[in-house]
Amino acid sequence: VAPTGDLFVSDAANARVFHLDAAGRYIDVFAESVEAPWARLLSPAGVACSPDGTEIYVCDPGAGRVVVFDPLGVPIRLIGEGDLKEPVNAAVSSERQIFVADRKDRSVFVFSSNGALVDRIKGAPPEIPEWSGPTDVAVRDSTLWVADPAAGQIVVLRLNSPSQ
Repeated sequence: VAPTGDLFVSDAANARVFHLDAAGRYIDVFAESVEAPWARLLSPAGVACSPDGTEIYVCDPGAGRVVVFDPLGVPIRLIGEGDLKEPVNAAVSSERQIFVADRKDRSVFVFSSNGALVDRIKGAPPEIPEWSGPTDVAVRDSTLWVADPAAGQIVVLRLNSPSQ
């Protein structure tokens, strides 16, 4: 959900993302990009929006990356190519850090606002030395929630400020 209330919904079976208004009415669809073949979606999964709504982050587990679009569906850049294995969901902090749950790598990757890899969280030691397969993340203020259904848990982590 964007700050405007607009909705972005992935359709993995048809390799596209729907853009709906706050009432659920169809606006547009992000589909195969002829202008930017590098940004073609194979099997879009989780979708997240930047705090200001200017960037839409689409996890593409089939391609092992996150594709960043503007709200009109124009691809901007790729994140995590070469690092991510099976990104399934993302969350964006108010500082524009991007948190990506990677089920196959059993990690949560942290990227800066420009897409540079900042950190890789493998678990929550000492109680949880390694994730079983995180599938969802949420972030607010300095708190990160990680859903790890294979282990039957949701873990809450306190984060350091990106400036620390």
